[in-house]
Amino acid sequence: MQGNLYEVDIGSVLELIELWQGTGLLYVETSSGSNSSSNINDINCYASEVKTLVPTNTSECKPKAWLTFFHNGQIIYAFDSATGISRLEDYLFHYRIPEKPSQIKLTYKSTFISAEYAYLWELLDKNLLKTQQARSIVCASVYETLFDLFRLHQGRFFFETNTLLAPNLTTLRFSLVKNDLMRQLLTWRLMYPYIDSPEQFLVLNDTIKLGSKLPKSTIKKLQYWSEDKTSLRRLARFINKSVFSVAKAIYPYVLEGLVKLKYPNVGVSEAELKSETKNKRASIVCINSETDSTWTKTALSILTKENYEAIALKNPHEALGQIFKIQPSLILCDPDIPALNGYEICAMLRHSSKFSNLPIIMLLTKNEDFNYIKAKACGATDCLTKPLSSMELMSKVRKYV
Repeated sequence: MQGNLYEVDIGSVLELIELWQGTGLLYVETSSGSNSSSNINDINCYASEVKTLVPTNTSECKPKAWLTFFHNGQIIYAFDSATGISRLEDYLFHYRIPEKPSQIKLTYKSTFISAEYAYLWELLDKNLLKTQQARSIVCASVYETLFDLFRLHQGRFFFETNTLLAPNLTTLRFSLVKNDLMRQLLTWRLMYPYIDSPEQFLVLNDTIKLGSKLPKSTIKKLQYWSEDKTSLRRLARFINKSVFSVAKAIYPYVLEGLVKLKYPNVGVSEAELKSETKNKRASIVCINSETDSTWTKTALSILTKENYEAIALKNPHEALGQIFKIQPSLILCDPDIPALNGYEICAMLRHSSKFSNLPIIMLLTKNEDFNYIKAKACGATDCLTKPLSSMELMSKVRKYV
C-alpha cells in the first residue's frame, strides 16, 4: 500500500491497516521541492510541495519522516525520525529516572530500527524502568506521533509488510483513539493564531497578575521553562500530559495577554544569519572507516574542486570529537563502519543541540530502501547512492549548504 496524502488522508490509511490486520511499518515522509511524478520504489527521486509541521515564520520546509509499527492491525510503536532519544529522556525526567539512555551500553542496537525503542528495552532489562512506565511512554509516544501525522496536509506514505518490530510492550487500536484525536485537533485549530505549533515556548508577560491566578510553585516552574525556552511539546512530556492538554491549559492566559508563545529563533533576521556565514568557507566532513576508499577519494576530489573545505575522518570515535571542533556545514557518512556505524554516529550527533539541524547525508548502495528508512529514522537529512557522481553530489551539497 502506497500513495500521497493529498489523495487520501492519514486517518483512512490507518483505518485500512487496522481493517486488514496488517503487520509491518507505515512510513510517512514530507519533503521540500517541486511536485514531480512520484515513484515509491525509487525513494531518493521523490519530491513534492508540502505543508510540513514547521513554524509559520520559517522560509524553508525541511523534510521529515514518521514511522509507525503495526502488529495484526494494532499500533505497537511510533516515532519521528528527527527525535533521536531526546524524547525518551524527556519522558524519563517525569519518572525521576536519573540515568540517561546515552550513558547506557546498548545491546539491542542490531535488533531495532529505532535507538529510542532499543534504549527503552535496555532500561527495562536493567530494572531501571518499570514495565508499566515503559508502556505509558510507548502510548504517549504513539499519541504524540499520531497528533503530528493528523496535522499533515501533504506528503507520501507506504506500508512495508516485511518489517516486524518485536518484542512489543503494548498495542493500541487506532479506532479507539481516533475520535479523541479528532476532537483534540479541532480544538487545536480553534486556538490559532494564539497557539500555532507544539514547538513554541512560553514567555511570561505579567508574572504579578499570573501570581494572583496560579500557585507560586507553578509560577516558579513556568519562569524556569520560559527562561530555558522549553517547547510546549517538551513541557507536555515533562508533566506526562498531551501537548493538546498543555496548550488548552495556557490558552486563557494567552488570551489575557499574560502569556505569549514564541519560536526559539524569533528575532533573528535572514540578513543577520547570512552575514554570519558570508565570508566563511563551507567545510564538509566525510566519515568512513578508510580515508582512501573509492567514495571518499571521489568526494574529496569533487568538493575540493568546487572550493569546499573537504575533510576525511576514519576513526568514528575520534570523528565525533573532531566534528565538535570543526563545526562542519555538512557531513557525508558511510553507514557500514565497524565498531560504531554511521546510523549510530548520526543518532549521537542529533542528541546535541549544536548538530540538531546539521545536514547529514548517508552514502548507501543502490536498491537499499530499508536502509534509507533506517537512515531517516536515525535523523539523516538525505541519502546518496554509491558510486558517487559529481552532479548528484553537488546537487545535494548546494541544496543543504
